[in-house]
Amino acid sequence: MTRPSADRLTPDDDLFVRMEHALGLPVVNQCVWHLGRDVEPAALAILVRRLRRGRLSRLVRRSPMPTRDRWVHTPAAGRYSFCTDVISADDTLAWMQGCAELPLDSVRGPSWRMHAARAADGGLLVSLTVAHVVGDGGAILTAVDEAVRDDIPASPARPTPSVAARVVDDMRDSASLLRDASAAAVRTARAGRDAMPGPRTSSTSTRSTKTAAPDPDTAAAPFT
Repeated sequence: MTRPSADRLTPDDDLFVRMEHALGLPVVNQCVWHLGRDVEPAALAILVRRLRRGRLSRLVRRSPMPTRDRWVHTPAAGRYSFCTDVISADDTLAWMQGCAELPLDSVRGPSWRMHAARAADGGLLVSLTVAHVVGDGGAILTAVDEAVRDDIPASPARPTPSVAARVVDDMRDSASLLRDASAAAVRTARAGRDAMPGPRTSSTSTRSTKTAAPDPDTAAAPFT
């Protein structure tokens, strides 16, 4: 059996892409850090360059149905900006909300954004928002940890496939999806058939009850 390509979206991934683009209900994850005075904006710029090489920097390449969409890893997936204004303690929540409301697009990009600003105490406020289909909370923290340690897993080198190879791969993926759908339909039909009640036979016997006529000798006499 041919293993599915790791670059193909899973059914869960596809659900979040459809929520984002078909229903207009994007799911966004946000992480916020309040760093100390010893962290300089230049260090954040280095961190962003590493993140752009990491697991979060990917976009969805749509494919015609019933072929699944693909992931494309690209440094262009992320955006970074530094706000020169000082954010007061009272304005921190509003700043965080503003960062979270900036649009993300898992297909056209950006699929993640990092924003930084100077806090009133001299430290740095950092917001990282990521489209959920690109990475959940665990993936975000893992990506940041890898970037801080400069331990970015190398992406396996893949030669650019020819048009014929892409067509064959798409046909193989479509056949796999249709095979899985057929198997699921058969299981559902069998489960429904097994759950249907069978014909019932009645075991209740019908008994006829005869009412005897009253004996004239024992019948109660009327009151006088």
